[in-house]
Amino acid sequence: MYWEGDRLSDWTVSEFGSQREVRQLEGGFEIQAGYPLSGVQTTAKDWPKVDYEIEWEFQRVEGNDFPCCLTFPVADSHCSVVIGGWGGTLVGLSCIEGQDAAHNDTAKHVVFENGKWYRARLQVRGDHIRCWIDDREVISRDIKGQKLSVRNEVQLSRPLGICSFETTAQIRSFRVYRLTPE
Repeated sequence: MYWEGDRLSDWTVSEFGSQREVRQLEGGFEIQAGYPLSGVQTTAKDWPKVDYEIEWEFQRVEGNDFPCCLTFPVADSHCSVVIGGWGGTLVGLSCIEGQDAAHNDTAKHVVFENGKWYRARLQVRGDHIRCWIDDREVISRDIKGQKLSVRNEVQLSRPLGICSFETTAQIRSFRVYRLTPE
């Protein structure tokens, strides 16, 4: 394991200007609903930019939009995986060639129940990004030659951060693993 981030001391509250309280829970933390965003970004440095995997668990406590937008480094850029966005069901990568998760070919619709824990896993390996929710692969995208970015609203989540949109969310069991290059 490269890094474990279950303590609030491993994160700093993102100053979105609309953020609410983030509080420690056993094995993780809770992000109170912001208007629109609340979240955290890591205080750790020197993140891997390729050949790594992140796993975590999340739940939407209350609200009806995304409980988890994970922003992560990819080579010399950043990207976000949106889970439960645009009214609560959209999963996808933001942004590919300037197109956010609702407008590119990674968009999928998955139903998420409030109060239920979900396990997520994101892998950046070579020129490929993959994401699973509860062992179901929801994203598998070749990114070779693609311009990746993040939406302006989540810039403060870089290099690695999590935010929610008008939704109270809980995050736990956050782990980062380095992978051997293929």
